[in-house]
Amino acid sequence: TPEVSLNEVLAKANNGDIIKLASGDYPVNVALNITNAVTIIGTGYQNCKISQTPGSSELDQDGSGRVIILNNANAVVKGVTISGGHLSNYFRKGSGAQILKGHLTECRITGNTVGKSPNNPCGLGVSIEGANAKVSRSIIDGNFYNGSRTKGGGVYISNGVIENSLVAGNGADIGGGIYRSGGKIINCTIVDNKSSTKGGGVHCENSKGAFIINCLFKGNEALSDPCW
Repeated sequence: TPEVSLNEVLAKANNGDIIKLASGDYPVNVALNITNAVTIIGTGYQNCKISQTPGSSELDQDGSGRVIILNNANAVVKGVTISGGHLSNYFRKGSGAQILKGHLTECRITGNTVGKSPNNPCGLGVSIEGANAKVSRSIIDGNFYNGSRTKGGGVYISNGVIENSLVAGNGADIGGGIYRSGGKIINCTIVDNKSSTKGGGVHCENSKGAFIINCLFKGNEALSDPCW
């Protein structure tokens, strides 16, 4: 239930455990760091939310706080909304969720931004960073910051894959929807994202290889590279 601390439950979980969440809002005051092979299942992103608590112990002097860190190749997070993350420190990644290993699916990542003094934060919604990192069948929307020094309003991806997902209405300095330095983007709809410089939909730091496959782009805006 929402009255139970997710961090306390996670600390007692063993590999293979399934944690089922009832509908409600689950605030975290320290990022939920998932290092065991557990599955967290909500009742659906419409009814179940995990959010960072303003003023929590996770926040540093710049106001930085992440919601979830996924760091086990066999870990799964499914059927929740992830919201309220706000990172600031130099090149910190994934305000909403940082996926080093594991699978996030059927989730909504929304309402994540930066803290008081942003310094190149990457992936306001989610960062996908490992070979075994995956996001699928999810909605990444409404993650943005209108100032400079942000990369990837919705998604920052350096490895792994995002597939069958909607990336919409996000904004950043570079890569309004997605900032890509590696990894694959497959069967995604990327619409109505905005960049204050380049890459309204997707900005590609590394253009080698087949990395954007069967995706739809529409209504993305930027000073340059607006179609991507």
